[in-house]
Amino acid sequence: MKRPDIRLAWREKLTIFFLIFLMNAIVIFYIVEFGRLLCPNFDKAWSLNEVAQHTGSNDYWVTVQGQVYDLTDFIQRQHSDISGEPSNAQNTLETLAGQDLTKYFPPPLVLGCPSLVNDKSLLFQYQNFSPLIPTAVHTSGSQQSAQNTKLDASDWYTSRFLPTIKQHHKGPLVYDGKAISSAANDESNKRLVSPKMCITLLMVSHRTWAIWEKSIYDLTDYFYTINANQGNTGRFTFLNSAITDIFQQQPGQDITEPLNAALAKLDATTVQQNIQCLNNVFYVGEKDFRKEARCQVQNYLLLVASSILVASVAMKCECSHPFSDTG
Repeated sequence: MKRPDIRLAWREKLTIFFLIFLMNAIVIFYIVEFGRLLCPNFDKAWSLNEVAQHTGSNDYWVTVQGQVYDLTDFIQRQHSDISGEPSNAQNTLETLAGQDLTKYFPPPLVLGCPSLVNDKSLLFQYQNFSPLIPTAVHTSGSQQSAQNTKLDASDWYTSRFLPTIKQHHKGPLVYDGKAISSAANDESNKRLVSPKMCITLLMVSHRTWAIWEKSIYDLTDYFYTINANQGNTGRFTFLNSAITDIFQQQPGQDITEPLNAALAKLDATTVQQNIQCLNNVFYVGEKDFRKEARCQVQNYLLLVASSILVASVAMKCECSHPFSDTG
C-alpha cells in the first residue's frame, strides 16, 4: 500500500485537476451559452444597416413588412409570367439588394383588413416612396394591370407570396428606440394631426409610427392618404379612431399602456378586427431588444472583470517597482 504522504499528494493533484476543469467549463459556458440564455434571439434580428450589408448574388437579403429574408436561393429563378418583365434581370437584383421592399409588395387592404375594408379598389397613397424599379412593384388583385397573370389573382398575396417568402425567413427587422423617436420628429416627414377624423387634418412635421407591445406600427401613409382625399375621408378611415388618435398624439413613443387602455373600452370584435389589420398592413418591425440590459449584461460583466484584472496588475507592478523614493 502507498505511503500516506503519496496518497495525499495524489488527492491534492486530483482536486486541483477537477478545480481547473470546473473553472474552464464555467468560462466556456459563460462565453458560449450564458449570453444566449439571457438573450436567446440576439443573433436572429437585424437592423436596416445590417441587412444592407448582404447584397451579393450568393448573399442576397431583403426586408419586407418588418421581416428579414435571405433570398439567395430564390432570386436567380425566373418566376415572372408578365411578358417583357423578367424577375431575375441583373439590374433589378443589384438595385433592390439589401433594401426594404415593403412597398414593392403592398398587401391588398381587402386581404389585410378583411373585416374593415370591402372595397377592392382601395389603396394607400405613399408619402415618401418612389420605386427605383417600377416594374418590380408587385401590385396584385384588381389593382394589377397585367391581366391573366399570377398577380392578377385576388389572393396572390396570401396564397402565393406569403407562403413562398416565409421559406426564406431569417428573423425580425429591428429599430433602435432613439431612431424611432428621432424619425417621428424628422422635419423631412409629415404627420397628420386631428383631434377627431371629422375635423380638417393639419400638416405638421412627424412620421406617425409608435411601439405597441415591443412591435412597431407605422400609420404614416394611412393619414397621408386621408389628407389627400379630404373630400372623401370616410372611405379611408377604416381603423377605429380610439386607436388612431393615440398614434397621432404620441408618435415615436411606446404607446402600450394608453393603447391597451383604449382597446379595453372596445368590444371584442372591434379589437380583433383592428389588431388583425394592424398586424397585416401596418407592422414594420420590432424595437431593438439587443440594446436592453438583459442582452448587454454579459458585456458589462466582462468589462468589470477586465477592469479589475488590469487594476490588479497595475497595482502589483507599482508595488514591486525596484526603485523607491528615499528622499
